[in-house]
Amino acid sequence: MLVGGDALSVSHVLKALEVLHTIQIINGYGPTEGTTFTCCYTIPRQLDKTALSIPIGRPISNTQVYLLNSYLQPVPVGVPGEIYIGGDGLARGYLNQPELTAEKFIPNLFNDDPGAHLYKTGDLARYLPDGNIEFIGRLDHQVKIRGFRIELGEIESVLGQHPAVRQVAVITREDVPGSKSLVAYIVPVREGVISAREMRHFLKEKLPDYMIPSAFVFLEALPLTPNNKINRKELPPPSHKPSNRKECFVAPQDAIEVHLMRIWEDILDIHKIGIRNNFFELGGNSLQAVRLIDKIEHFFGKRLPLDILWHNGSTIEDMAVALRREEGSTLWSSAIPIKPDGSRRSLFCTHIAGGYFFYYDKLASYLNQKQPLYAIPPQYVDGKHHPHTTIETMASHCIQLMRQVQPEGPYSIAGFCSGGVIAFEMAQQLHAQGEEMALLALLDSLAPGFHLRLFIRVLLDFLRLKNVRLVQERLYHMFLRAFGMPHLRVFQKASEAHRWALWSYKAKPYSGRITLFRPSKYKYSSDPLLGWGKLAMEGVDVHVIPGKHGEMVKEPIVQVMAKQLETHLAGIDANEKTV
Repeated sequence: MLVGGDALSVSHVLKALEVLHTIQIINGYGPTEGTTFTCCYTIPRQLDKTALSIPIGRPISNTQVYLLNSYLQPVPVGVPGEIYIGGDGLARGYLNQPELTAEKFIPNLFNDDPGAHLYKTGDLARYLPDGNIEFIGRLDHQVKIRGFRIELGEIESVLGQHPAVRQVAVITREDVPGSKSLVAYIVPVREGVISAREMRHFLKEKLPDYMIPSAFVFLEALPLTPNNKINRKELPPPSHKPSNRKECFVAPQDAIEVHLMRIWEDILDIHKIGIRNNFFELGGNSLQAVRLIDKIEHFFGKRLPLDILWHNGSTIEDMAVALRREEGSTLWSSAIPIKPDGSRRSLFCTHIAGGYFFYYDKLASYLNQKQPLYAIPPQYVDGKHHPHTTIETMASHCIQLMRQVQPEGPYSIAGFCSGGVIAFEMAQQLHAQGEEMALLALLDSLAPGFHLRLFIRVLLDFLRLKNVRLVQERLYHMFLRAFGMPHLRVFQKASEAHRWALWSYKAKPYSGRITLFRPSKYKYSSDPLLGWGKLAMEGVDVHVIPGKHGEMVKEPIVQVMAKQLETHLAGIDANEKTV
């Protein structure tokens, strides 16, 4: 029995050998331009069950096959090359298509006969150690992703070996501009018999990580062209939505899982990721996995192995377990190096209510490449300590972590929102300790005492509304924000402590100068200095940034603020070099 027309599945050939006891199966390869068959391979009855593919064998009589590189040089054993066909079975060309004939039928470089030609097939193959040829796929199915050249046919061949796979197609997609990824489309033998996780583990045993698709899409049938070829242009984009009920949204349970979730959201650009969602099934790829591990190391101070994502560690829940498992180390026991490299003095940024410090990630990316930036976390975020109850103790803790990076001044400190009050108190304590301040930058931050007044004004504004139900809804959300009661219980107590510490803080005049970045649209305060004018003895430099509260640390406005902040940091660097 001669079999041809498409690459053979090892699993299906094994089934055929079990049933067809008296029939010899031969795998035939050859394009129409080579008169049907070019190579043949007699499949042995004792076929290796671990084989990755069925070879196409060797050239038939009076036929020559060459595997050449892009310079038309023969490739060594094991290296992919394009198949070129010569010999008596070769066609003369394409009828009434001289240009296409000249492109595909080139002079035979290995034959002195002036009329001899080679046909450029566009197929990729390689020599096996035993001399047989292994078909890989189409040359136009060769892609380059993240610096790696990948043969899509090779991935399809391996996937086709899985006994539960009926049909498969692998393509590259760029649904997000600049982010190219591999997607596998699978028609299973029966619905529900295989999962994306199973396919990923199956490929992990046979292919390098960079060849494993980012997403797996299961279809009832692959779309076809009128000629019954796979219509790759009609293959649908992956949804990245968990289809298994067990993988539906499960909220983070502690501080570690919360911060892991925010790192995942930033890397994958997806919101509301559950702790049991799979990294790769959400669209993650190997390049993003490297970035993910790097960010985790920066924020947690621990280096997780990269292969954790491929070995039962592909969820936030799994990663949190791995972070907690390491003994003898404390999470967030030092300032977090969001951007540690650079020749300038570091900029230290304080946390806000709830312990969040991810707001500074975008800011760091738009500052000068020589500018290091560290975020200072609160002590309770490790889950082992109670939150501080006063601004003074919060500031003292931040100074302690900051000095681990930079033992002495001058210091550059910034604080966003309520973190600005902590930064202000840090400057006060550093002055009292005889240290010099290079910069105290307050980012969209109200002066102490203004928070309670703001809360009262917002409350009165809501009470003027005629719609009672709307008033109730707005009051409810206002209290959630004001008293620090987010949906995660782990931060409720800490946020409440932070708010009450903020409202009870009695600020004293600061002997230095304040640099204030304030939004252009501020509904509840007519004071252009947001209350800081009475507290800065050397005055306040004001930079008005477009937008509303909270927008200056988000795209695209963060670029505007970063540019303004950079002028101060560059000036500090220039002064130090002059001295």
